[in-house]
Amino acid sequence: MRTPSDPQAQPGAGPAPDTTPIAATAAAAGAQSEPVSTLTGLAQHLAIAHAQHTQRQTGRHHPRLLHRLPILAMDLRAAYQAVLRMSTDTRALSYPAEWLLDNFYVVEQALHLILEDLPETFYRQLPVLAGEGPASGPPRVYTLAHAFVAHEQCEVEVSQLQDFVRAYQQTQPLTMGEVWALPLMVRLHLLEHLAQGVRAVLQRE
Repeated sequence: MRTPSDPQAQPGAGPAPDTTPIAATAAAAGAQSEPVSTLTGLAQHLAIAHAQHTQRQTGRHHPRLLHRLPILAMDLRAAYQAVLRMSTDTRALSYPAEWLLDNFYVVEQALHLILEDLPETFYRQLPVLAGEGPASGPPRVYTLAHAFVAHEQCEVEVSQLQDFVRAYQQTQPLTMGEVWALPLMVRLHLLEHLAQGVRAVLQRE
């Protein structure tokens, strides 16, 4: 598994299409030319779906993702301490446990970067996906990061992320704030996957 600090470069912006509703609908109708199983096809599929559900941020929705960060950080630090205690025993550690022990500084760097570069004022400016009822859904860029990380099975390459963004923006343009936030959201998803994996490892150790 690649480390959460891999996506350093900002994804490149694609061409700026006509963003009127009529143009967006016409573009969406003929944009998807690859199967969803490919990265480009997935980006095109998401762009078509999001074109119907994205709404501009009003600044009033609850920043749930930011409030989850301290809990995620505590979980990862507790797991590291547990692995550190296990390392003093004579039993051998599994590869994931050894990775966490040797690379926890990378995890700390990723946590710090997300907290530093994703303040609540900035987060509230990100476009969100319309949800059911009065509550808004997650930021659109968070959904993109989730789909990208899942498709790549946590094997993140910057060039792949850039291709993913370009394919998405052929149909549905992102804001500059979203382009900036996407690598942070990718890191967040990698940390969430890491926390889930570490919990499973600790249950087996």
